[in-house]
Amino acid sequence: MTTMGLVHFMHGKESGPGGSKIAALAAVARTRGWDVACLDYAHTVDPAVRLEQLLRACTNVQVPLLLVGSSMGG
Repeated sequence: MTTMGLVHFMHGKESGPGGSKIAALAAVARTRGWDVACLDYAHTVDPAVRLEQLLRACTNVQVPLLLVGSSMGG
C-alpha cells in the first residue's frame, strides 16, 4: 500500500517523542494510511536549533508532508 504522506509531530518543551499526544495522533494517522515521525527535540529549547533539526529530517521527504506541533513545537 502506498502511503498517503508523512505526519511529522513536533513535541513541546515538557514532552518527548513518546508522549501521549503523538501516540494518539499516530494511531489515527496510521489507520488512514499516513506514516508518522517524531524526532526528539528534548536536547534544546532553542527554536532555531529545533527548526534546523526538522529541516534536516524533512529534506528528502518525497510524499505529502503534514507538520503538526504542540506547545513549543507548534
